[in-house]
Amino acid sequence: MNYKLSNSTAVASGTCNVGYVKTTYDKLVEKLGEPAIVNSGDKKVNCEWIILFEDGTVATIYDWKQEKTPKDIYCWHVGGKGFNVVEKLNIALNLE
Repeated sequence: MNYKLSNSTAVASGTCNVGYVKTTYDKLVEKLGEPAIVNSGDKKVNCEWIILFEDGTVATIYDWKQEKTPKDIYCWHVGGKGFNVVEKLNIALNLE
């Protein structure tokens, strides 16, 4: 399953929490590189990745209302416009 990363918050506009992926920050950085967004202006998100799948599906992975970015195993929030996004991320990133 092919995907690319984006640093445009406009791409992620309209997504909302649809589930979670359980992994570490280091594993996400290994798979996706450094987060596209660090320390959101509203202070609700410390880091976020924006993923675009080849079929047009948009997914985000982010921490939510944490004092600092979780480094150990954490249930990262997944944003999207459909619940299939979580499954796509698990497959594409081999997180299962």
